[in-house]
Amino acid sequence: MKIGILTFANVPNFGANLQALSTVEYLKSHGHDPVLIKWEPEDFSARFTGMERQPQPAAHFRFVREHLPWTSLCRDDREICEVIERDGIEAVIIGSDAVLQCPSLWSRIDFPTKKVFRINKVTSERLYPNAFWGTFQSGLKRHIPMAIMSASSQNSPYKSHSRRTLKAMGRSLGGFDYISVRDRWTRDLVRYVSAGTIDPLITPDPVFAFNYNCEGFIPSRRSILEHFGLPERYALVSMKCVMLDRPEWMDGLKAKAAEAGLTCVALPMPTGVDFKHTFDYEIPTPLSPLDWYALIKYASAYIGENMHPVVVALHNAVPTYCFDTYGSLRFARMVVDEKSSKIHDIMDVFGVLDHRINALTRFWRCPSPSEVIDSILSFDREACQRKARDYYAAYEAMMEEILKVFENDKSYNR
Repeated sequence: MKIGILTFANVPNFGANLQALSTVEYLKSHGHDPVLIKWEPEDFSARFTGMERQPQPAAHFRFVREHLPWTSLCRDDREICEVIERDGIEAVIIGSDAVLQCPSLWSRIDFPTKKVFRINKVTSERLYPNAFWGTFQSGLKRHIPMAIMSASSQNSPYKSHSRRTLKAMGRSLGGFDYISVRDRWTRDLVRYVSAGTIDPLITPDPVFAFNYNCEGFIPSRRSILEHFGLPERYALVSMKCVMLDRPEWMDGLKAKAAEAGLTCVALPMPTGVDFKHTFDYEIPTPLSPLDWYALIKYASAYIGENMHPVVVALHNAVPTYCFDTYGSLRFARMVVDEKSSKIHDIMDVFGVLDHRINALTRFWRCPSPSEVIDSILSFDREACQRKARDYYAAYEAMMEEILKVFENDKSYNR
């Protein structure tokens, strides 16, 4: 079966690249012909204008060209329908990743700011309605089965939409043959906008199956250590400059890690290593997404932020301490709804919330380096391995169900 995939993939983001590859390789291994539908609205593409000339973004764009199969470019629903018809696509999977974002106008107002308040700009693929919600279905010449897989809403404050918009969202979701979500916040969104008629399962991000789906792509431990000149026991540290731009804190972390037999290594974000440090090792850019994955897989610890590094660490039972910068803020950024954070959600599922701190509110308390290293040393790797196996089984069950739905679709079998 030729299966189209709609997701964030052609972006300078390690996790987005790898989750798409995981889905493609799973479908290939089960005898299907996957292709990523290259839906990129004009304002979406404009965000990356000129980035292909920067070394690290160029590495991401090169990765998706070399490893992922693509349709021709689509700018809108009409062109998506044309591609589906012309390429003979027989089913569509939307996801994984944050494909059900839906910030309202009210939720995009930021207060207080230098100008008292501002309305944050959002590109069209993050606003409802858009193709991730299946808005192109009405333009198709034939019915094809469609699934939303492990979707996230990126903690969108969905209740702030008008009643009319919420009903329209519910109708959009009603057009799918299968829906699952990546976190409890998105599950509650789907329940809410569908007036309780859709109760989706919470299912794993495809990166939780990367070791199985993409085993042949992953560099060996020895090759990674030799390529980057790393010691046997290293702790990856990956921060944004707005988080911990404090050299004295990093010096303390380096010292406490050394006492525990760990060597701190700075791991770049897609924007590079933006924080100040005196570590003996820093991973250079440009960095391949596959090397990025392997660096985390073989690490003795991961200390940092962002969701997909945490997913990779948990998938491989790597001791983790996370500075969580996700969630919905209220009261002039004084209070965060912790449960709206996708990192809070996944670390709660794995039972490791005590290895995380919220770092989003104005007056968050930074843990000491000793607290962070003590947390790493107390990490229960065996329990994490058991949960990772359970999560892989849940992923397999999800994918089997999606393919079963596709194969049993009455229109497809006619």
